[in-house]
Amino acid sequence: MLAYQSFTLLACLICLPFVSSLYEDQAGLNDFHVQNIGKPTSLLFHPDPHKRRLFFATDLNIIGALDSKHGTILWRHSLGNEEINAIEYSGRFLASLSGRGKIVRVWNAADGVLIWDQPTNSEADDSRRDLKFSIRFADVNGDDVEDVIVATGNMVLVFSTSNGRKMWEWKSRKTNIKDAEILFADAKNVQVVAVDSNKVDRDPMVAKINSKDGSTIADFGKAIEGASKCDSVSSNYGGVLACLQASSSSVHFFKAETGKRWTSSVASQASKEAVSVELLKSDEMMIVRYVNQAAIVASLDEGTAKVLHTFEGQPGTLISYGSDKNGDVLVAQAQPTSKGLVLKSFHLKTKELVTNEIASSIWSKEENGSIEMMAVNPYVRKDGSGGLRLLLLSENYALTLFQQGSVLWERHEALAYITEAELVDLPLPALSHNELLDENVINSLNPISRLVRRCIADMTDLIDFLMKSSQLQTGASTRQRAAWDEVGVSLKHDMHGDRFGFNKILVFVTSPGMVFGMHSQTGNIVWKKFYGNDAILERFFLTKATSPDGQLECLVLGRSKQNSGHTFVAWMQPLTGAETSRKVLPVKVIQASLVPLLTQKHSYMVMMMDSAHKVHLLPDTPKTREAFRKRALHVVFYLVDKERSAIDGFGMREVGDEMRGEVIWTVAFPKGEKLLTISAQRMNEAIRSAGRVLGNRAVLLKYLNKNLLAVATATQERNERIGQADPVVRVYLIDTVIGAIVHTASHKDATGPVEIVQSENVVIYTLWNNKKQRNEIAVLELYENTKHEIMTAGEMMMYNDSKTTYTSHALDKPRVLSQTYITHTAFKTMAVAHTMHGITTKNVIAALASDQIFSIDKKLLDPRRPIGKPSPDDMEEGLMPYSPFLPVMPTAVLSYNRTILQLRKIVVAPARIESTCLMVAVGADVFFSRVTPAKAFDCLGDDFNYTSLVLSTLALMILSWVVSWFQAKRELSQAWK
Repeated sequence: MLAYQSFTLLACLICLPFVSSLYEDQAGLNDFHVQNIGKPTSLLFHPDPHKRRLFFATDLNIIGALDSKHGTILWRHSLGNEEINAIEYSGRFLASLSGRGKIVRVWNAADGVLIWDQPTNSEADDSRRDLKFSIRFADVNGDDVEDVIVATGNMVLVFSTSNGRKMWEWKSRKTNIKDAEILFADAKNVQVVAVDSNKVDRDPMVAKINSKDGSTIADFGKAIEGASKCDSVSSNYGGVLACLQASSSSVHFFKAETGKRWTSSVASQASKEAVSVELLKSDEMMIVRYVNQAAIVASLDEGTAKVLHTFEGQPGTLISYGSDKNGDVLVAQAQPTSKGLVLKSFHLKTKELVTNEIASSIWSKEENGSIEMMAVNPYVRKDGSGGLRLLLLSENYALTLFQQGSVLWERHEALAYITEAELVDLPLPALSHNELLDENVINSLNPISRLVRRCIADMTDLIDFLMKSSQLQTGASTRQRAAWDEVGVSLKHDMHGDRFGFNKILVFVTSPGMVFGMHSQTGNIVWKKFYGNDAILERFFLTKATSPDGQLECLVLGRSKQNSGHTFVAWMQPLTGAETSRKVLPVKVIQASLVPLLTQKHSYMVMMMDSAHKVHLLPDTPKTREAFRKRALHVVFYLVDKERSAIDGFGMREVGDEMRGEVIWTVAFPKGEKLLTISAQRMNEAIRSAGRVLGNRAVLLKYLNKNLLAVATATQERNERIGQADPVVRVYLIDTVIGAIVHTASHKDATGPVEIVQSENVVIYTLWNNKKQRNEIAVLELYENTKHEIMTAGEMMMYNDSKTTYTSHALDKPRVLSQTYITHTAFKTMAVAHTMHGITTKNVIAALASDQIFSIDKKLLDPRRPIGKPSPDDMEEGLMPYSPFLPVMPTAVLSYNRTILQLRKIVVAPARIESTCLMVAVGADVFFSRVTPAKAFDCLGDDFNYTSLVLSTLALMILSWVVSWFQAKRELSQAWK
């Protein structure tokens, strides 16, 4: 134990010089954190407008509250894999039902503190996604304190709001009841409504329960008489149940408190029959919707329903309602048009109809898609007049709050669903004297002209520098449009590159079809584009990453929404979001890849293979086809088939005028072995050296194979000793050119999840040790199996220069060194810190289970760490003694005190200086930061005292001049003697 503590202390002391801390006032200087909530499934406005709270639950299983005035997050909590089924607000409390009705929680509505949580022991069928769950506050024991009532499956439970004590539980004796909902509750009885899952007509049935002890007064029985079939069922908080019978245009009602039943008839609209009925929660009114999306607001009168207002129907129309703190109800309609959006609101008390038209520049179907949800928040102003807030959820997952027809705020929740991320360099403005470095310009000028041009260029650069510094100090916002900017984004944002390469545009592709461009310095959205009307986006390629004129290019691929067998392609300018062209290909693409062949516009080609194995090129021109045909024999790619547990390698075959993919190798894993994850080598990774210098000055040659694919699988192996199967995780290293397995690592009694990263000759992966019940991380380092020894630096330099090619066909299996370490937490995903020239230590950046980002020094993940006392050569090489535990030091947490909810992906890109790389982590949130694995050794820090430097330099200059003056005077005096 003492030896272990000594080794751990030594490891921490050795790592201290390589970590850095962050002062509180430095937080946010070189990073930003964009917090999101996801797509809402439930929205509840606080009835008091002065509280300014909007409670939400989302499909990412996040619950919380927004500031309804500014749209900022007041508090939020992620419930992990627990689906949030229902939320309800009352007084100081917010109640939630989650996990398919299995967990009920009560939160403090003001700050989100969890007050209590309790299991419900629900037996709801997890395979059925149409089940209903409900939760409500009501006083059921007559103590003037509202209790929490939960209906889940065929059960009803009541909990005390203050302490979570379960007061009673009721379960129906009828097993065919699956989705009970609360209909009515008071101090006498609780009534719930459900449908018989065994009957085709699915008529509503009502059960009555004693509020005191949960005993059965009446089990489920038919509530609606006279209706042969209910096409739509609705209920409200007043205990009224409605059943719409479309064939007869009638609505049948049942009032739970009195047992009264009656029927109302509703007239058809434009010869269209009614399709649904919705009762207003707190008023004796209903909304009836029709096939043509028209709707009426009508009373619940017996006989013919009195129509208070009729809303005209249009495609995409949405209708909802809300009530203010006085209980006055307002029904609103959102109607997309060719000119934008029309918002209509009808006040039931005053019968006033208000219409607001929203211009297409603010909201349009082309940029927002259809309306998926609307929340209505009428409120009473201090002067007694009424106001209205409308919250719209669009198809692009944008939450937009309108107040009196104007936009109050907007949230882009599509950022919580990022699937692809890329960091794009901003163009670097050329200095005025850069042309004087051109030999052609120098040779065309005489010495005097060169001197004059140089002086003018230096003065111009100095003036530009002073002007820029003045603007930064005074906060001036005047900008000039960049030459490459066609849409004007450079007038609103700083779109100039910097010498260190810190200014970038983060391009995000999301599953809802939104593509964003975000500025790396501020986290502001520079541009956004919506493709959800046309395609489901799947891939993103940066085909032209650099250009002196700023004309960059990228393309997005996806499946066409009009025909899933067709492929949608769009070309964009990643700096501005301007779309240059788009097309739909009548083929189903199953694989796409960037090809290192340039077009006439100096952009890379994209190769695609369709389901018939025909190869397509983007752009598809005679010249690109000819260029690709010349190199086709050198093109090999692979497809991973998880269902078959196999990987197929494809080569190119020319068939007439076409190129087709042909299977040239297949790696089929044993039966029952399941593919978990794969990891390929990074394209264009900078490698400092082809060898590793040892302590005795010998060199181990790295096994550098750009075609290496790491594959993790899970299977079961029978243990003959105990007579049962044990889980096994295997990691395969496959050469994707010839399909050869160059190495296999097997871990018994291990399971997933497995995360893998590769860099140069290193493979790092994580797994769960089932026997020891702990998380582990393993590292493999691959070296060439050669007898060639390099003993001097000169030989190493010659080897680096000569080793310019690698062939998989002359395959020699590598020599593999490995070690495994214990981690105190699971890693959700990993990435490697890549720098410009590959000189800086390539630390591993890992996402912890706590949704924080942790930097692991590569020295800790070194399979050559000696077990026992290090030898002199080990100490010369700087190897740390092996310790089975991998320390997690707080100073190595890159996200410091911030939590990036549901973190799932980390993307790293190099800056223009060697010490620094840029990292963006995405999940429900977006987090961006600079990473310095070996500190910022090639630039001055932010806390550097420039004033002291200038004053010291001036003092030295003055001192030198004074000393020179005295020295000259002394020499003159001596000369006269």
